[in-house]
Amino acid sequence: SASEKFAEFVRRVSARFGRHVRYWITFNEPLIYLYQGYVLGRWPPGEQSLTKAFQVVRELIQAHIESYRILHEGAKGGECYVSVAHHAIAFSPCRPASILDRFALLQRDWFTNHLLVRSLLSGFLFFPGIFFEKLPAKGTLDYLGINYYSRDFIRFAGWGGIRQFGEVCPKSHHPKQVQGLNDLGWEIYPKGLYEVISSFRSFGLPILITENGLTTSDDTLRARFIEEHLGQLEKARNEKASIFGYFYWSLVDNFEWAEGFRPRFGLVEVDYKTQARTVRPSAYVLRRTAERIFRLPT
Repeated sequence: SASEKFAEFVRRVSARFGRHVRYWITFNEPLIYLYQGYVLGRWPPGEQSLTKAFQVVRELIQAHIESYRILHEGAKGGECYVSVAHHAIAFSPCRPASILDRFALLQRDWFTNHLLVRSLLSGFLFFPGIFFEKLPAKGTLDYLGINYYSRDFIRFAGWGGIRQFGEVCPKSHHPKQVQGLNDLGWEIYPKGLYEVISSFRSFGLPILITENGLTTSDDTLRARFIEEHLGQLEKARNEKASIFGYFYWSLVDNFEWAEGFRPRFGLVEVDYKTQARTVRPSAYVLRRTAERIFRLPT
């Protein structure tokens, strides 16, 4: 099975690097592949099947559970912390007064933000009215890795199948609420980082912000993005949220999958013709702000 092949890969990685690594992430944004490939059908294999979607969820969970065991055994008593990097989205109802929009939002929030985490912590894979299975292990997360970028507005799309997850309504529906977009059309919504952290606090695990960043050609906007998002992180920490680290995405401009090299996320600009690197001013904003919030030595 796929999970068995992945476990063999993890054994080899653990044997080679285990004594050098403290924090591990088994999968980066696993439900993105699942949702795009088996719910929306936009990515390979391009299917729309909830039955197959939950078969994939099961396989991902099995792979993570086995990887968790392998990595801890490979640490031989040393420090070892294992998690997934979870793609978390802030959600708002398209029509705040609509009970149906709020119902669709709850369905999507459960699937997108909570299904995998709750399954790994509880030992049960459960989605209301669709799927239930007892897992062979529980408690296989040592911390919560959270990737946060943006917010979606959700409206009711009908009953049954993928429609119960609602649909994302256009940003043009909310001109007064949406204050800015990045170069990929994602809303810039700093408060969403605080909202996501607040939601995940209920799991009772320390949190690592594994990704948060902005693609833009305007580095002044990137600097403001960093200050505002870290401000929301600081607010959560002041309310006793256990957040032990933050990674900006990304260090350098990168290949961004379906979008290619066009998006510019980097703190360091890359000239793709010459491969020259230039540190952007926003990198120094990140350093100063992080030093203050996390009380790092200067």
